[in-house]
Amino acid sequence: MGYISKAIALCGKKQVRDANRAFDLASTFTDPKTIHLLFLIKVGGIFLITYYPCLITATRLWHSSMRIDMRTQYAAFES
Repeated sequence: MGYISKAIALCGKKQVRDANRAFDLASTFTDPKTIHLLFLIKVGGIFLITYYPCLITATRLWHSSMRIDMRTQYAAFES
């Protein structure tokens, strides 16, 4: 449990290599029944570190385009 917590904390600090090592070390002490859960946590953590900034940027762009689209529709409705 300690290595998993350490890996999650390292994910929060955006230290991908150290988090990956901690997850790998945790997998050596994990029984075969719960290894899939550990891999799921690992993939989620590494994915968030890697792609979260891209997701935030895409979401902001989408929201701004929706605002522009709503303004043009409202302006067309007013005419």
